[in-house]
This record gives sequence, C-alpha cells and structure tokens, in this order.
Amino acid sequence: MNVKPYELPADVCKYGALNGRLIRSHKLKAAISAEFKKMMAGQHGEKELYYHLQYLPYDKFFILHDVRLVEHGRVFQMDVIVFTSGRVFILEVKNFKGFIFFNEISQLVHQREDGSEEVYNNPVTQVEKQKLQLQSWLAQNGLPAIPIETFVVIGNSTKFHPTKNQFSKYLHKIIPISNIHSVIVETCNKSNRPILNGNGIQQLSTTFLSSHIPLERDLLSKYNISKNDLLTGVQCPNCAALPMKRVHGKWVCLHCQHEGKMDFVHALNDYYLLIDESISVRQAMEFLHVPSDHVVTYMMQKAKYKRVGRTAGSRYVLRYVK
Repeated sequence: MNVKPYELPADVCKYGALNGRLIRSHKLKAAISAEFKKMMAGQHGEKELYYHLQYLPYDKFFILHDVRLVEHGRVFQMDVIVFTSGRVFILEVKNFKGFIFFNEISQLVHQREDGSEEVYNNPVTQVEKQKLQLQSWLAQNGLPAIPIETFVVIGNSTKFHPTKNQFSKYLHKIIPISNIHSVIVETCNKSNRPILNGNGIQQLSTTFLSSHIPLERDLLSKYNISKNDLLTGVQCPNCAALPMKRVHGKWVCLHCQHEGKMDFVHALNDYYLLIDESISVRQAMEFLHVPSDHVVTYMMQKAKYKRVGRTAGSRYVLRYVK
C-alpha cells in the first residue's frame, strides 16, 4: 500500500524553477544547473525504485517515499521506507552513472565517468546512521521497537564490479534496483514475526505522515539572488522559450508556435516556488507580461486562485498546480 506515494519533492521543483528562470549571464547559472541535473538523476532512481516496489503484495507492505523526520532536535531524511507488521526497511537510492569503486580504507565511494572522478561518502554507513535515528525516533514517539533492515539500492545505469577487497562487509547491503523486490520478500520470508497488529500499522503510518517535515528553502536568499535576475513571462512547455504571448485567449509560443490556454499556471508555479505564496494583480501583470488588469483577474478566477481582500490591495493566494 502506498502510504506516501512518489512525487517530485518541493525542493527539486524549486531548483527546476530557478534553473529555468535564472538569467544565463548569472555567475551561479552553471552551479544551479549542475545541482538540478544531479537532483533529477537521483529522482530518476527513486522513481524507478518506486515502480519496482509496486509489485510487493499490496495488503502486506506499506511504502513511504521521501520521509523527513526530527529525532531529538536532529533532522534526518530517508529516501524510501517499506514496512510490514514485523519489519521496517530503509532504502537509500544511489543512481550513479559510470563505474563506482569502493575504498575500504577511506570509506569513500569513487565514481568515474568520461575521464572525470567524483568522491562520495559511504552510502552504507549513511543508511546505517538513519537506522539508529529511526530507532530513536520510534522510542521518542512511543512506538514499538521493530527490526530495521537497511539497503543501498543502485540504479541500472551504475556499473559496479565488487571484489573481495571492496567493502566486503557491506556487499550484502548493496542491491541492484531490479533485485530489490525479491530481496525484501526473501528477507521477510526468513523471519517476519508480527509485532504490529492492524491498529499498530495504522498508528505507525499516521505518525510517519503527521511527523514528516518537508524541506523548505528560500533559494533566492540561500544563493543571494535578486528577483531582477529572474526571467519573467510564460515559458513554453514544448520548447522552454520565453516569453509566450497571449493572443485571443490563447498562449502562443513565438518560437515553436505551440498554443495553450492554461500555460500561465506553470509561470505562477514558478512565482510561488521562488518569490511569494501570493500575488497582486499588478505583480501578475508584470510577471506574466499581460497589460490588462481585467484579463489577469479573469485568468486568476479561471484558474480558481483564492482572492484575499476586495480593495486595490487584494491578492491571490497561489498554490502549486501539478
């Protein structure tokens, strides 16, 4: 059962919006683009894992994606949690490209691709730390102690050739993504003594959901980026060109001739993610490149944004529209 289904995290959406709106000449453009690309690679792995987990028996396995909790004042985040009546699995997803090598002395992972090399912390010790934090969190919330298994799941694009000298004590923890379904089932078949009854499963699910704290970051403040460094206008969903032009009630891309009636909503998503959670008619006119306040008011009403106030200072409350 999907207790918390896969969806693109808000933080990734924010980086996507900033990557698409930041002017090309900005000194941080390359860094933002690289960070967003890295995030999307990770999301590709998590989405692929979520697909494989759907083959687990629906009524026995409970799945949560992207869970961020606080344990005694310390925040920790887990890519995926799968639990049953007798066991919890923490899955850390790594979608490395190219070849990866494990250095048992330094406890680091080396990724090599196209002649370049990057170094990462040991993901096995990372997920083992999450296990300790989750055990503490369960006790902190008055929940039963339940056995916790940890695995690092590597994507299909990763070329991993382990040897007896490479993290030998960790190799059983590193699972190809296509095998994770069978590994979870086999682990449960070996020993899955029920600890949680139906009410206990419901309580654990509810506590996970109510305790989850989404990562909220103001990227403009984080990177000291001015709103003046952001491109405005409605972006074409077909070719990403800016800005589209509103012609006879439709949004038209002057680059590829794509047409759409509600494409302005995606621009307001970017405004919501990067600038503010509400917008005035004047601000919407400027951001969407619409010269008429009457047209903007009509558009906001059509998209069903809630209006707060009735005077000239009224604003529309934005929300992220998928």
